[in-house]
Amino acid sequence: MKITKPKENQLLFEDENLKKFNLKVQNETGLNKSKYNKSYDGVILAYRQPDMDASKQMFFGNTITICTLISSCLENLLNYGILNEEMLDDMVNAVKQEHKRKRRGIMEEETKNEIVKKVLEELKNKKLLKNPKSSYKSTEKILYSLNVLPEAIKLIDEEVKKLEEEAKGITIPKAKSNSLILNERNNTYVYGDETLETRISELKQISVKAKSQIRLVKSALKKIENDKYYDIIPMYYFEEKTIEEIAEECEWAVGTVSKHKKRLMNDLKVYVFPDTFIEEL
Repeated sequence: MKITKPKENQLLFEDENLKKFNLKVQNETGLNKSKYNKSYDGVILAYRQPDMDASKQMFFGNTITICTLISSCLENLLNYGILNEEMLDDMVNAVKQEHKRKRRGIMEEETKNEIVKKVLEELKNKKLLKNPKSSYKSTEKILYSLNVLPEAIKLIDEEVKKLEEEAKGITIPKAKSNSLILNERNNTYVYGDETLETRISELKQISVKAKSQIRLVKSALKKIENDKYYDIIPMYYFEEKTIEEIAEECEWAVGTVSKHKKRLMNDLKVYVFPDTFIEEL
């Protein structure tokens, strides 16, 4: 049988047997005159050609019509000897087993998803579920590295200058793409796919992002610098003193230092990472 597609949403079936197909039924059942006449209205189309991963099936009609059409097909296959009763039983059992297997898999997956959902909800309610990107932890990392970040930025800027100088003597091939490409590793954007240009662009964006982060942190620190316990922050994060050392030097209780360090950090994290903080609410 030859099947072609004149248009995207059309199928053309070409076969001599189809030309002989009589749309009128030979057996008179009286169905057309019964009260069920309007209940039966359906079409079944199924085909498979070489190189197709599976058969294509389309069903049109209500349940009773589809079941009747399939039953009639199976009956004719038996009548014409294409199938025997044993083969038909094997087919039905195979279909039932496959359906049970798939249904069991779906139910198991649904059960697992439901369990995971309940566990996550329970952890969240007990405040045991931490955001993978914590605004508090991220602010701590920035403070710990605030003294070395300027030197790191300086090294990056120097590397950019060297690469730009070296690039002058290199013929850069024409880009295969003018698309804006996201580098998910460090959240930078580049145009095209030239290796050297990409590297320079990435380094520049890292430098700009780091400078922006430093300005943001310094502005946030100014917001809390009049706080009575402000000195805890620079002493702990910049001078790397312990809570006990700060308490002894400032003549405060260890619990007081710990409490106010946490309070000040909770203020800072809102200024430095407002987007992450909002996601944690």
